[in-house]
Amino acid sequence: MTAGTRRHYVEVQRPSAAIDGRGQSEGPPETIYRALPAEIRTLNTREQELARQVYALATHEIKVCPDPRKPIMETDCLLLGERKLEVGGVNDVRQTGIELVLICGEVRDG
Repeated sequence: MTAGTRRHYVEVQRPSAAIDGRGQSEGPPETIYRALPAEIRTLNTREQELARQVYALATHEIKVCPDPRKPIMETDCLLLGERKLEVGGVNDVRQTGIELVLICGEVRDG
């Protein structure tokens, strides 16, 4: 990554591990990162078509450099202000857990 590209800060949340009687998670999500620097890019039409082979709702590509001891997984979601992005695919670029490319889809309520 080049200087100045990670200009957004996202909050990473993981659904609660508690399971209710129907098998759904219950309780508030756990915050993994409060302000993780990220490069956020909207996918163009061709990139969306390719990314949707991995994740059907793909709309954004997000590059982050997290702590390898706290990995980001496909069950997590990212919060950017009022926007919520679900992680659908995680690409560990250098196989070290340090530089990740996330394929995400924006969740729209209502």
